[in-house]
This record gives sequence, C-alpha cells and structure tokens, in this order.
Amino acid sequence: MLTRQKMYFVFICIISGIIFFSRISSFAQEETQPKTAQGKAVPLESGQVEKAEVGSYVTEKAMPSYNLSLKQIIEEAKKNIKKVDEKIREGEIFKRNQEREIKIRQYFDQGNLLFEQGKLKKARENWDKVLQIINEPEMKDYIQKEEKTAVLQELLQKQQEALKQKEEEAKQKEEELARQKEEQEQERLEKQRQKEEEAKQKAEEKRLAQDKKKKINALYEQGVAYFNNNEFNAAEAQFKEILSIDPEQTKAIGYLETRIPDKIALLQADNAREQERLEKQRQKEEEAKQKEEQAQQMKQQKEEELAKQKAEQEQVKLEKQRQKEEELAKQKQQKEQERLQKQRKEEEQAKQKQQEEQERLSEKQQKEQERLLEKQRKEEERIRQKQQKEQERLEKQRQKEEE
Repeated sequence: MLTRQKMYFVFICIISGIIFFSRISSFAQEETQPKTAQGKAVPLESGQVEKAEVGSYVTEKAMPSYNLSLKQIIEEAKKNIKKVDEKIREGEIFKRNQEREIKIRQYFDQGNLLFEQGKLKKARENWDKVLQIINEPEMKDYIQKEEKTAVLQELLQKQQEALKQKEEEAKQKEEELARQKEEQEQERLEKQRQKEEEAKQKAEEKRLAQDKKKKINALYEQGVAYFNNNEFNAAEAQFKEILSIDPEQTKAIGYLETRIPDKIALLQADNAREQERLEKQRQKEEEAKQKEEQAQQMKQQKEEELAKQKAEQEQVKLEKQRQKEEELAKQKQQKEQERLQKQRKEEEQAKQKQQEEQERLSEKQQKEQERLLEKQRKEEERIRQKQQKEQERLEKQRQKEEE
C-alpha cells in the first residue's frame, strides 16, 4: 500500500513537470518564431526547421512540437500506473513463488530423508505437500519459466564443462611440465645437498680436531696450575682426562709417572724436617711457658694478699656506711608510713564517694532500663496487633476469593 501511494505521488510530480516544461517550451517557440513588420510572430508549420545564423555559419534547428493535451497526459499517466501496478503484482507473485519453491525443496528433501529412515507415511505426506504447492495457479507460469531457465542453464553448463575440460587438460600439461621441472630441480638440489654435507662433515671433523686440541691444552694448563699449587689429586685428574682423550700425550704421561711422584716424595721429606723443627720449637715454648706460669703464680699470691688486706679495710668501711644508711632508711620508712596512712585515708574517702555515685547511677540506669523495656513491650504489642489485623484482612480476602 505504501509503495502504491509513492508511485501515485511520483506520477503526479511527473505530470506537473511535463505541464511546466510544455508551457516553457511553447513560450520559447513563440519567441523564436519569425515576426512580421508589425512585430507579430509568424507560426511555423509542424516539422518546419528554423534556420539560425551565427556569424558566417547557418545552422538548422528542429523545433519541438507537443501535440498531447492535458487530458491525454492524464490518460497516459493512468495507463502507466496500471502498468506499474501490474509489475508490482507480478513481483509479489514471483516473491511468493520463490518462497513456495523453497518450501517445495524443503518438503522434498525432508521426504527423501524420511524415506531413507523407513518412515514411509511421513515421507508421502511431505511429497503430497510438494504436489499441492505445484498445483497452485500462480505456480504454472513460474514452472514454465523455470523449465526454460533450466534448458538455458543446461546449455550454459555444457559450455562451462567443455571449457573446464579444456582448462583441466591445459592444467594437466602444465602440471606435468612443472613436475618434470621439479624433479630436475630436486636432483640438482640433492647433488648440491650431498656436496654441502660432505663439506660440512669435513668442516665438522676439522672443528672437532681443533676443539680436541683446545680442550687438551686447557686441561694441561689447569693440571700444571694444580701441580704448581701442590694440588696433586686435581692435577692427576686433569692429566688422566687428557690421556682418555689422547693416550699418546707424552707431557701428561711425564707428569703422572715422574714429576708428580718426585714432587710428592720431596714434599714429604720437607714435611718431616718441618715437623722435627716444629717439635723442637714446641718443647722450647713449653719450657718458657712453665717458667712464666711459676712467675705468674708468685705474682698472683702477692696480689691476693694485698687484695685481702684491702678487702678487710673496705669491709669495715662498708659496715659503718651500712649502719648510717639503715638509720636513714628507718627514718625515711617511718615518714613513708605516715604518708601512706594519710593517702589511705584519702583513698577511703574517695572510694566512699565513688560508691555513693555508683549507687546513684545504678538507680538511674535501672529506671532507664525499666522505661525502655516498657516502651519495647508496647511496641511489640502494637506490632502484634497490626499483624493480627493484617492476618484477619488476608483471611477475609481469601474467603472472598474462594466465594
């Protein structure tokens, strides 16, 4: 409905435009007609060509002629509206037929599926629905058009298949050539790879030999360093590892068989002489220590006697001082007792006042508590009454609903 209204509006606009342009063209035609000496325009006959001179050139210009009247324009517009309505109706029919075709394909596929599952009745029902849709009047023209389209599609498909076959043949030839080329390239790459592997193997052997030499040199230097630091076990381990890599290393054999044992024997002899020297030195130190201990004991005895005398004098002095301090402490204690008695009396008075204040506050709190309890009890009573009324209201409502 909305589309038809739009079409009417468009055609009315077209008609208005045609009338407007027809009037403008008629006015222009009057202006371009030749005039007589009195200034009146001479009418041109239908199809007459007007000659216009521009400079030295003469051009011919056909004058447009509008022979349709306003009534004829309205009739043509109505015919065009009918044609548009027909086209709209055909479009709607075509859309409905497309929807029917979709349903036909769905029912047909569903019937085939049910037939394969052994559900024959349901399959027949779906196929019957297909026939019902096909027998509708609007589907006849659609089916004929579809058949023509199918023939054209079949011809087009054959042409496409022939073209596809040619393309496949050309593609097979190209693939064959590419395969041959690829095989040749693979052979070339295989030879190149073999050469590279041989070169790589030689380089690896050379690198291993260099690494072996570097490792032996590093182990030898470390072993010599351990030997110079008299770390013979570590040095032997380094030289043995060298022989496990290369058993013909004469330097390592010389260290293991000759130099390390000789140096161990030499160090043992030096250690024995050093121990004898240290033993003699220890004996001398013990003798000197004994003499020093005797002198220290004598000195200590004298110091103890002097300290004893000094301690006795100090004890007498401390005894006198203690007696004075005891007298002062007794006096001080007596004053403190008096002060404590006075303080105790003050505390008892304060305690008595505090007890009276507590009793007063206790009475006040008790009254406040009783007031709060009474208020709470009234509030609970009010809530209980409200709940009871609400229950009664709900009960009445329920009875009304049941009635």
